[in-house]
Amino acid sequence: MKKIFGLLFLFLSVFTLVACGVKEESLDGEYHLYWVASNTGEKHLDGESIHSMKVEGSIMTGAAHKSYELRVDKDRGVIIGEYGREWPYTYKEGALVFDGDEYYKVGSKAYQDKKKEIEDTK
Repeated sequence: MKKIFGLLFLFLSVFTLVACGVKEESLDGEYHLYWVASNTGEKHLDGESIHSMKVEGSIMTGAAHKSYELRVDKDRGVIIGEYGREWPYTYKEGALVFDGDEYYKVGSKAYQDKKKEIEDTK
């Protein structure tokens, strides 16, 4: 009987530790578009009105060149636009990339690193 309780306790302990260790990064927050000026080659990472984007839950607003709301399907790893058009996205530590554009979450390490990279090239 002690062995059964011991194994049950061990199983529950391992399950709890694994569950606590799995941490899904939230996409929620404000993002700034990283872009390079075509005429000067100057790099930018700013939050001007046309370059600022927000994600709240599964709704994305303000993405570059898109005047409508987008939906984020985290399970499938796609962003869904008007008429069901889909763009696969990647997200890692505050850097969100989709449809050829790079966005950086304000306040994230990725944002700080990109900002420093831009400043170092000036």
